[in-house]
Amino acid sequence: MPRSAPPDPPRATLREYAESAGRLDRRKFAATHPLPVLVALGGSGALLEAFGYETVVPGQTPGGASAGCRVQPEATVWVVRKRLPALPDRISIGRTPNTDIVIPDAGISKLHAYLTWGAKPRELTVEDANSRNGTFVNEKRLAPLEPSRIRDGEILQLGRNVRAVLLFPEALWRVARAAKG
Repeated sequence: MPRSAPPDPPRATLREYAESAGRLDRRKFAATHPLPVLVALGGSGALLEAFGYETVVPGQTPGGASAGCRVQPEATVWVVRKRLPALPDRISIGRTPNTDIVIPDAGISKLHAYLTWGAKPRELTVEDANSRNGTFVNEKRLAPLEPSRIRDGEILQLGRNVRAVLLFPEALWRVARAAKG
């Protein structure tokens, strides 16, 4: 898995990816956007249906969005990448600018969680950084400072307010094309 920063901005909207997905086939899209992303979900969880599934079963990779689904084009997208030199083996997530993925939400700790690449491609773990409001994968609260695997299509919740789906390039292409409508 590439570990260097691609030309993608650290934060974008799904609409920006939809434009790219509309022009490129799946392979070219994945080459242009090689890193996974976190796509923000609505607070109610209603957007899960837009991604073609109602619940996510650990270990199961959902097929992505179906052709007739509706996805909010203005959903925030955060690229999962190392941006800062601190903690070189971890991608930090928090609400302050000194984290790799900045999510400005009061319910998120300054340094909330870490993502770490595994030994194999497409292998990521998430670890709660002893946050006040917790880190969840598919609604299961993680113990602080204990890494847990997170897979393509699984839901990461940070604190009470922020829910995002982890998407690798192929799934992002399907979701972005569905968002384009």
